[in-house]
Amino acid sequence: MSDDFERAVLIVFNGAAVDAGLKERAEVFINEVKRSPDAWRLCTERFSVTAYSEVKFWCLQTLHEVIRTSYGALPPPAKDMVKGALLTWVTRDCNAPSAPLPPFLRNKVAQTLVAVLQHEYPGAWPGFFQDLLRAMLPGSQLAPAGTAGRPSGTLGPVTAGCEGVVDMYCRILSSVDEDLVSLDIPRSQDESKLSMHVKDSMREHSIADVAAAWYALVEAYAGKAPDLAAAVLATMQRYISWIDISLVANDKFIPLLEGLLDAGASPALRGAAADCLAEIVSKRMEATAKLQLVQSMAIVPRCAAWASSLGVGGRDDDEDEAAQALGVKLSHLLCTLAGEVMDALKKVENAVISVNALGLEVGSEAAAEATEAAARANALLDQLLPALLTAFRCNNDDVALPLLPFMNAYVQRLKTLAKRNSGLSGEARAHVRSMMEGCAACGRYPLRGSANDLAPSPPPPAAALAAAKDEQSDVEEKRRDLFTLFKNLAKLAWDEALGLVGRLLAGAGPA
Repeated sequence: MSDDFERAVLIVFNGAAVDAGLKERAEVFINEVKRSPDAWRLCTERFSVTAYSEVKFWCLQTLHEVIRTSYGALPPPAKDMVKGALLTWVTRDCNAPSAPLPPFLRNKVAQTLVAVLQHEYPGAWPGFFQDLLRAMLPGSQLAPAGTAGRPSGTLGPVTAGCEGVVDMYCRILSSVDEDLVSLDIPRSQDESKLSMHVKDSMREHSIADVAAAWYALVEAYAGKAPDLAAAVLATMQRYISWIDISLVANDKFIPLLEGLLDAGASPALRGAAADCLAEIVSKRMEATAKLQLVQSMAIVPRCAAWASSLGVGGRDDDEDEAAQALGVKLSHLLCTLAGEVMDALKKVENAVISVNALGLEVGSEAAAEATEAAARANALLDQLLPALLTAFRCNNDDVALPLLPFMNAYVQRLKTLAKRNSGLSGEARAHVRSMMEGCAACGRYPLRGSANDLAPSPPPPAAALAAAKDEQSDVEEKRRDLFTLFKNLAKLAWDEALGLVGRLLAGAGPA
């Protein structure tokens, strides 16, 4: 039956080239196989021995459906065989350098294993993640499962030849996030309960070991396999929002991530590190704790080192796409840092204002703490502003425009300070001047690409005309937003606005 089975699967997957009647008979045949009580056994037996990707995919697809719909009805020996087969595929079939499985099959293996996790973790399989770690890092001395959020033991060294398993480890963790725990995916009430159960169980039994593995893998592969290290960080980024922040914001991980921001690392790895740092910074916590976190990371002084390279070349040059993508990620990190510090400053100040408005006295200790927190936030903003203004003046919209919300919020803060202090300080006026220059730089029309640049004869293709009009509409909307910011800046420093406009007009005149 196995030969007939493979032929039937191939006919169904390549049905366009076969007779319709033959395809129909093949579909009937494989549907009968799928309905068989032993379909899971056929899938586990045929996956590794078949040479056809179509047959492998059908086996995974069918096995996933069996697990999803009737896993509970399987006897314990059958469940053990399914789990054993999946782990074997992870460590052997997905780690074969001579004939690696294509990505779509790797993803399906991960998804199928996570379907088992949904039924077995943590009750019947509390050491699921520890088993994965032992398979990936031979020599790991781990307990069956961690307790109280602490590592359950020590990890083995990262050795050559396990890159395929590391890749699968990332895919499995990504599938756990997508299929079970992510809050970004709409879920039913029962699915939401399961999501919380899995997260609570991971916090209790597994996540400390998982985080230790992230560190070991990134440290080991950053130099010799940066794309793999970037994949590990991309996986880690998914989890930062709900795990204990001390697992990644510590004196080991933060220096590693910040070191990867240096220009020597690959753009993909630098971008992944920037994304993780942005997630750490945006972690929800009290305002004073947030300010302490940002200050302890010592990331703000580093911003100026790489902010000057943001947007170099711009959209009108042949800049490498990877470098452009990195610039966007670094800009996002800057936006996140500035926005979080600004929000923390507002919360600290508003808390004191609210207490005073209620006629309550603020204790000397609380007042001192609030004053210290506000001073810390202002100092961080002062350190960030040069990098923010440099990024805002660059000629890459994808880098500069995400900074607009912060710039608008900062202008509102300057207005408040101007009223409180009867005018702007010299440093604040310099910031206003730089923001105006940024508005002028961002607001330039592109040299080419608008609908007006298309030759009238012969008439341009409809698709090209529509795309050009969409681009022109985006440019006009951007200019409106920038002009609103510029007007608000002009209200703060009218003479600076007049001076800038005069210089721009003089520069636009005939030579």
